[in-house]
Amino acid sequence: MIEEILRLKVTNFTPLLVGWYEPNIVDPIGLRPTELKGMWRWWARAFACGVLYDGGCNPSPHYIIDFVGRKLGLGYASVKLGDKSAMPSKYIIRVNETSEPPNFKKASINKTDLKELQRIVLLLGGRPESLEPNNAEKVVLKRRGKGGVERTLELYLPQSRFYTISLFSTESDSNKKAAAVLSFLSAIMLMGIGKGGRRGLGSLDIIEIEKQPEINGKRINELSLKVEDLVDKTYEHFRNLDSIKDPQCTKKSIDKNLPNFPCLSKNHEDITSIYHVEARDESKKAFDVFKDLHNLFNLSMRSRERNFPKICSNLKEYDWFLGIPRKGKYKEEKEGGKSEEWRRPSPVILSAHDNKIFGNGAFLTVLASADWPDIMINGKQIDSQQIRDAKKTFENCLKAYCSTKYEITRIWPRRLK
Repeated sequence: MIEEILRLKVTNFTPLLVGWYEPNIVDPIGLRPTELKGMWRWWARAFACGVLYDGGCNPSPHYIIDFVGRKLGLGYASVKLGDKSAMPSKYIIRVNETSEPPNFKKASINKTDLKELQRIVLLLGGRPESLEPNNAEKVVLKRRGKGGVERTLELYLPQSRFYTISLFSTESDSNKKAAAVLSFLSAIMLMGIGKGGRRGLGSLDIIEIEKQPEINGKRINELSLKVEDLVDKTYEHFRNLDSIKDPQCTKKSIDKNLPNFPCLSKNHEDITSIYHVEARDESKKAFDVFKDLHNLFNLSMRSRERNFPKICSNLKEYDWFLGIPRKGKYKEEKEGGKSEEWRRPSPVILSAHDNKIFGNGAFLTVLASADWPDIMINGKQIDSQQIRDAKKTFENCLKAYCSTKYEITRIWPRRLK
């Protein structure tokens, strides 16, 4: 029997760039279930991997995919695991566009700030020269490229789109349903949707939880959860799943081995860190914090900061940690002298929120895992120690960068201050 187990009202707090068949025009639907399902699966896998890793096991990515897809019930497609090439999901996501709720208080956001966002500059091939209102929801940014050819980019304005997200399930196990729902909410709070989703674009504010399951006998809105509480409860529900207690994976010493998949580890500070960043000055809003942190990912943007801390100059050596682009500089050497271009998204994930349900401000998740190319194009090796050093260097830079104007707190894992 299928039942509705969760219903949310959401809006995009940051600009939303969801791709269409024409890449510079946003998808008219705006938010599709497939976008949400992909993000949800990734974070569910990170939770599962974290629980197993903390238990002394370093599972393969295939095992994690199988566990989340088959045992938790989120399904998978086009992945050959044993004699299975696909697994249908026990969960259905439905998204309906809705109108702006009455008495909804919008944040004050300057449209011209959009021209300064690094991801927008990157997609346009340079700084936008103009920003033209399209309608109440969308704007078009324009610039002249080489040969005078005009380039355009369309995006949805912050807090311009409102949706109802409904989650339906055929799962009968209440523990699995609770783990699935909590990981879904964690995913929404920790990462954005669409282009630049890891950079905070497309961050969704949860305006209201209209329908929700009971978690340990209580409704979610009765638990007064902050993001760190939400992550904590999600982790604990994954750890208590019967199917995860005796994993069929190779036990390894994890003193020197990074996890094979990005994971939310509760016991290893060199593997997982989640930070909360908020402004000290009340005149600065959550969007201002987001804008500054969004531009932290780009070397040229960092260089424009007048008072940029000297400690961040060390980050240049580890700039690959902030992501290897699709047509990047890094390749892995293959047999026969052939090479293959690598794309590796950054393990530093930003989101920003202005809602009151799980907390305001920006959230940065920093993860260390072994799924990096071994060799870069310059022949330099990337080993586990370098990945750990890169994570530590970035975090030191982040703290120094925020110390003058923002309050930064590591909120998870809780026991590590």
